[in-house]
Amino acid sequence: MSSFSDIPPSRVATAGRAASGELRGRRARSDAHVRELEAQRMVTDPDHPSPADDVLRDLPHLRLDNRALSPGQAAERILSWLEEATDSHAAPGPP
Repeated sequence: MSSFSDIPPSRVATAGRAASGELRGRRARSDAHVRELEAQRMVTDPDHPSPADDVLRDLPHLRLDNRALSPGQAAERILSWLEEATDSHAAPGPP
């Protein structure tokens, strides 16, 4: 199975190829794959238990709700948490 990274630059989508339907099959497969991945739970949520909770309970980890944070703010919180872990040689608690 090839991926888009396998496509040489000379084969990159052009308006003509897109209009001809040449990319339609790839686009449909790609969209289906994204929808499949989005259906899977990729995050932990304290309000919705998952099998990952049993593993994470005993391991140092950061649970960060970044929905209201800018990328810079999220990075600052992550770095702060990592610095605490480094300073104490143990993982800090949740922020």
